[in-house]
Amino acid sequence: MNEQNMGAQLKNLALNVDAADAKATEVAARHGTVADQAQTLRARIAEERAKAAKAVADYRAGVIDVGVAGVIQKAAELDIADLEKLLASESEKLSALGSELTRANADLVGAQNAFRDAETTIACNAFDLQIKALERRLCDALVERYGMRHRARNTLWDVWAPSQELKDAVEKQTLPIRN
Repeated sequence: MNEQNMGAQLKNLALNVDAADAKATEVAARHGTVADQAQTLRARIAEERAKAAKAVADYRAGVIDVGVAGVIQKAAELDIADLEKLLASESEKLSALGSELTRANADLVGAQNAFRDAETTIACNAFDLQIKALERRLCDALVERYGMRHRARNTLWDVWAPSQELKDAVEKQTLPIRN
């Protein structure tokens, strides 16, 4: 793959990361909104339960009569039933959005990993080209050096021997150690 194609690929992968990030952010915002709405509904249910309990307590204390207490309690129970239906609906939405958020975050991680993998591949390709160029320069230098004094000989060892580090890298496939 040439440098222009690699650059275009990297640009596309960066756009994928941006799109996945935007999607995850949007889903997280919707999830947060629904979670806030569910929490508001829970608070309203608690308020209605408190109203019903207060009506009973007020009746027992003689502050209100049984009819008023019954009306307050019945209205609170009806409101609680409606609010619980709304809460159930919001809970379903919250669950679905939780799954969507998990997928969106996984997509984001996948896009980020693909981008990093492409960056690594591009960097490795660049290093491979540098290594090949250095190998060519080394071989050219050896030809020149050999030609200066040892045209009659068939070996380079009298002219040049690789360092132990280079020998180990080539023969044993071990990395040179740098401090």
